[in-house]
Amino acid sequence: MDQQREQQESITMFAHEGLGLILISIVFLLGAIAMFIHPFHALGNWFRKRKQERKSR
Repeated sequence: MDQQREQQESITMFAHEGLGLILISIVFLLGAIAMFIHPFHALGNWFRKRKQERKSR
């Protein structure tokens, strides 16, 4: 009985250690998504800006 209680305590004691890895993974994935989307977004803004400049002339 004591051994089972010890096992359960050790599981709950180290349960929070995975949170850092999960957090780092989420931040990494957000950075990767931003890195992928940014060039397309910047090109879209550049083309929109050029279009507006042509209309204003």
